[in-house]
Amino acid sequence: MTLNEILAANGRKLEDITQIYRGKDHWCRCGCGGTYFDHNRPEDARGFKRAINQMNKPDFKTWDVEVEDTYINIPYDAANDKCFCVYFD
Repeated sequence: MTLNEILAANGRKLEDITQIYRGKDHWCRCGCGGTYFDHNRPEDARGFKRAINQMNKPDFKTWDVEVEDTYINIPYDAANDKCFCVYFD
């Protein structure tokens, strides 16, 4: 399932995303296990776009997507415990 499909299934769209986390899945989210990309920070624009592009590739694989009001957690690499987490206001 691609990011666009996940968002659509949950009544969201790309424009709703304010921040993306890429890193360890089962880890604290203080930033020590991954990287945050903020939609409003010009220095994060490249990482933000790359994360979206990776999640929208046709061969992107995920499972056990966790949907909450303010975020969607999207695991993608079980062997290395990696995920993307997209945040909303």
